[in-house]
Amino acid sequence: MLFYSLLIASLIGLSVVEYIGTEKKFNKVLLISIKILPFVILYFLNTFKAITVGYDAVAYYDWYNQLLNGLKPTGSYPSVEIGFKVFIELFAKTKAPYLVFYALSNAIVYGTTGFAIIKLSRNSSFSALIYCCLSVMVLNFSALRQSIALGMAFLSLIFLIKKKWWSYLLFAALVILGGLFHRSAYAFLICLPLSFIKIKPSYLFYITPFIVMFFIVTPSLFQSIYYLTGSTMYMPTYRDGVGEYYFIFFLLFFVFVLLSTKNKITTWIFTGIEFLKVRCFKKSHQLDVDVYQPEVDLDTKKYLVLFLAGVLFQATSRVNYAAPRLATQFLMLCSLFVPNTLIQIKNLKFKIFMFTITCLAFYAFFVYDSILPNYLGIVPYDFIWN
Repeated sequence: MLFYSLLIASLIGLSVVEYIGTEKKFNKVLLISIKILPFVILYFLNTFKAITVGYDAVAYYDWYNQLLNGLKPTGSYPSVEIGFKVFIELFAKTKAPYLVFYALSNAIVYGTTGFAIIKLSRNSSFSALIYCCLSVMVLNFSALRQSIALGMAFLSLIFLIKKKWWSYLLFAALVILGGLFHRSAYAFLICLPLSFIKIKPSYLFYITPFIVMFFIVTPSLFQSIYYLTGSTMYMPTYRDGVGEYYFIFFLLFFVFVLLSTKNKITTWIFTGIEFLKVRCFKKSHQLDVDVYQPEVDLDTKKYLVLFLAGVLFQATSRVNYAAPRLATQFLMLCSLFVPNTLIQIKNLKFKIFMFTITCLAFYAFFVYDSILPNYLGIVPYDFIWN
């Protein structure tokens, strides 16, 4: 746990340095170096970890070495997507060591993800922090195929938000390419129609009851689809102790929808903060709640709509351990809308407070989700030379 805690603390430090550098207008080369550094660190940690870190890591290692020796890989390899098969089989023909293949794969993962975040986030280091705390980083330790697909899906967002006919084609091309590595990426195509939906705080009144009902009916609905289609892969069985994630992510959606637009609830809360300041510090000043309300752009509101799709996919976690992977690419969007929203808060003290609370909340989620259950086999972390 100490290793991961130090990593999270380092990313928090880089977030602060990047924020100060942006405000103070550091040299452009220095600032871009700070933005890139988190992804260089993640690339290094993933590439040079021991094969034993991550449950699926050994399988990829064995597949590659079997191909290297002219053998046909066993296990689940026959069902692997064609894009990944072509990629790994062509590379095996070069007779390069597995580490070279793995290093190139991670270059694709963090190259696509890092470029997209640097392009779309107002604080890349803080986005990287959320990316890690959301457990995507440790998923990358294990799920190589999906990691590549997630990177391509994230990169496709750059073209989705341009709102041009040619950019929509590039968006679809990248998602389909990602789907050739892991079929879960195909679900990201629904972002195209969803990107035209505009979310308003008043919609929460209707969405919240639907979220509760959807959580209740999803197990029966999901199982019915499986039985009707005769599917035998990842048969749904009821799982205890995982449903709370659904409401955790919806709570995140709920809070940031309220922050995204002026509304009665946030106005009432911010007015209360101003009132407490006057009572506690005995200072009279003009009431100004606007300094607490972020000025959110339209792209951030789009990310929130797409994030909600991930929340709904997460409901399948109650009956299936594989289907929630569809949600990951949508839930990753909180690494964009969270920093992009908080960075727009004008009141510095309130901004620091919100960043602090957010860091603690995401770190707590990371500890519970990845380290305590160790369901991805990431503890202990060892380097390849240990």
